[in-house]
Amino acid sequence: MIDFNCDKCKSKVVLNEVITIKAYVDILNYEAINTGELVSNTLPSFLYYQCIECGEKYKLDFKEFELRVRKSMVEKAVKLKNINLRSQINPYSIDPDNGITECGMCDGIDGKGICFTDYFKQCPIRKLKNA
Repeated sequence: MIDFNCDKCKSKVVLNEVITIKAYVDILNYEAINTGELVSNTLPSFLYYQCIECGEKYKLDFKEFELRVRKSMVEKAVKLKNINLRSQINPYSIDPDNGITECGMCDGIDGKGICFTDYFKQCPIRKLKNA
């Protein structure tokens, strides 16, 4: 699915056809020909998108939309890359009793960048960033 996340609440943003069509009705200049085909020199270059959680609206042209979608894809790729790198660590070599450390290079064990200290010491993500 082609999507991106809301700037406010990070929920999914989807195309809102109703708002888009209402905006088009107000600005669209066109001539109808016998076949019913729409001919226009000034077709609108934007669409309205809306957050499914908080209702925030976005009026985006196709370049802005594409940029947001590409950024969303990169964020997903980074998460997958981090998961693949983190899976290289042997979980039996980690003792939770040795404490936790805040790093912030990935989501960590808590989703906020905190990992077990034993994991932190051998983290492949940190090794890549420090290389």
